[in-house]
Amino acid sequence: MDIKAGDACTPFRPEFLAPWYPDQRCIRVDPEARGAVNIDYDEQLRPLRVAHTDYRRLMIQAANFFNVKDFNPDRDEPTAQMKHDIGIPPLPLEPLLAAKKDNLFILGKRPYDANRPGDVKLAEALHRWTAVASEVLVEEDASVFAEEYETVEEMEVPPRPKARKQSRIPVSTE
Repeated sequence: MDIKAGDACTPFRPEFLAPWYPDQRCIRVDPEARGAVNIDYDEQLRPLRVAHTDYRRLMIQAANFFNVKDFNPDRDEPTAQMKHDIGIPPLPLEPLLAAKKDNLFILGKRPYDANRPGDVKLAEALHRWTAVASEVLVEEDASVFAEEYETVEEMEVPPRPKARKQSRIPVSTE
């Protein structure tokens, strides 16, 4: 908390449990209501929609290249060979769209209900979201490591910080 302004100066950490949270870059402090935040879901949706459009185009090209019969990108999942060539699919849109429409389950205001088809669909999308997000993180971490170092032995150990100078003024123990 900023001492002078009283505003948050660290990343936001919700004090509630929800199955999905928006990206930190979409959360803005409301200038008119002190301590309130606004979430701009469209900022996170825009690049994700472009990624889905691009991935759909790549799936069609890969299906034509590999002669996959009766392939429909809106209905069918890409084959393993297609995924190898075009990469993993982008994050699903459903959690963002549900949060934008104030879905109570995705916002953590009510528990999961297996009798509601919308909750079941959202739970599947959340499962895909975490699976894709973990694959992306692993690939990015591996590529950064591969770019910087050929082997683990090449990694440099950072130097230890020097010890602070000791004061020459004796401290009383009274």
